[in-house]
Amino acid sequence: MKRIKLSPIAQMRLTRFKSIKRGYYSFWILLSLTLLSFVGELFINNKALIVHYEGRSSFPVFRSIPGINKQFKGKDFGESYTYEANYRELKSKWAAEGSANWILMPLVPYSAKETDPIDMKALRSKELVLKNQLATELTALQQETTDSVVLEKKRKELQQAEEQAVSQLFKNAFHPLPPNASTKHYLGTDKIGRDIFARLVFGYRIAILFSLILMVFNYGIGVSVGCAMGYFGKWIDLLGQRVIEILSRVPFIYVIMIASTIYGRSFGLLLGLMVLFGWMGATWQMRTATYREKERDYIMAARSLGASNARIIFVHIIPSTISLLVTFIPFSISGAIIGLTSLDFLGFGLPPGTPSWGELMKMGTENMDAPWIVASVVGAMILVLFLVNLIGEAIREAFDPKKFTKYE
Repeated sequence: MKRIKLSPIAQMRLTRFKSIKRGYYSFWILLSLTLLSFVGELFINNKALIVHYEGRSSFPVFRSIPGINKQFKGKDFGESYTYEANYRELKSKWAAEGSANWILMPLVPYSAKETDPIDMKALRSKELVLKNQLATELTALQQETTDSVVLEKKRKELQQAEEQAVSQLFKNAFHPLPPNASTKHYLGTDKIGRDIFARLVFGYRIAILFSLILMVFNYGIGVSVGCAMGYFGKWIDLLGQRVIEILSRVPFIYVIMIASTIYGRSFGLLLGLMVLFGWMGATWQMRTATYREKERDYIMAARSLGASNARIIFVHIIPSTISLLVTFIPFSISGAIIGLTSLDFLGFGLPPGTPSWGELMKMGTENMDAPWIVASVVGAMILVLFLVNLIGEAIREAFDPKKFTKYE
C-alpha cells in the first residue's frame, strides 16, 4: 500500500501541531470520545451482550444492528410471553433462582429512549415494613411503661419518624431520580425516567455527526462558490454577492420556525436549512484568498504555459488557500454543536424523543429541583467545547504562515 507523502511544509505543520501538547492530546481525547459514541450500543443498551441459556450462548445486542434487527422473545429463554425479552428482569430472576443460566449486560443497561418504570409493588412493600416496624416499637414501649404521658410523647415521636421515612422513600422513588450506582443510573434520570448518561452519549453522537456533515456541505459549497467568484469575477462575482446579501438578510430563526411547523422537525430539514444559511462565511474567505492568489507570479506562469482554468483552480489555487479554511474547521464544529443545542432547547431542532443535549438542557431548567440534569449536560458541553477550542488554537498556530513562509 502506497503511503501518502506530505509536502515539506505540511510535514512541518504536522510536527508543529504535535508539539502543541494541549491541542494534540485534546484531539486524541475528542477522537476517542467520538469513536466510543459510535459504538455506544456496546456499553449502553437494554439488550444483553451475552445470554447463556441451557448450554448455548446468544448475542442479542448484535441482532439489534440496523438491517438485522431480529429480537429474542421471552419464550426463547423459557418465559411465557412472546414479546421481546426483558434482559434485566431475566438476569435478576436467574440470579435469585441460583440458575446455571447467566446474562452479561452492558455497563449501562438502559437505552436512550427507554423509560425506567417505577416498581410500585416494591414501594408499597417497603412502606408496609416501615409501618410494621412502628407498630412493633409501640408494642414494646407499652410493655416497658404504663405512664400515659410518656407513651403519648413517644408515640408521636415514632409516628413523626415513620412519616419522614415514608416521605423520603417516595421522594427518592419517582423520576427524576438522582445519580445512583446501585440502579446503574450513574447520572440519574430525567423527569420521565430516561437515563441521562445514555442520552448524553447518544446526543453527543448525533451532535458531532450533524456538525461534521454540516461542515462538509458548508465548506464544499463555500469553497466552490467563493473560488468561482474570486477567479472568474465579472457577472459571476456580482451574482454571488447579490445572492449572499439576500440570504444574509433572511431571519434564520423565523425560517426554522415556519419550516418546522409546516413540515415537522427532522434531521434532514434542519441540516438543509443550516447549510442554506451556513456556507456564506467560507465563501467570503475563499473569494478573498482567490483574488489574492490569482494575481501571483506562479499563477500567471501557469496560465502562460497553457494550463486550463480547472487545472489552475484545483492544482494551484485551492491547495494554496485551503490552509486558511482549515484553521476555521474546529470552530465551525463547535458553532454547529452550540447551534443544534440551542435550536433543540427552543423546540425547533430534532424530532421529539431524539437524544439531544438541548432537550436535556430544557428539561433541566424546568426541573431545577433536579440539579443533576443541568449539571450533566452543561459539564458535557463545557468538556467538548473546551477540547474543540484547544484543537482549534493548536491548528491555527500550526498553520500560521509566519512560521514557515519566507518573503523576499
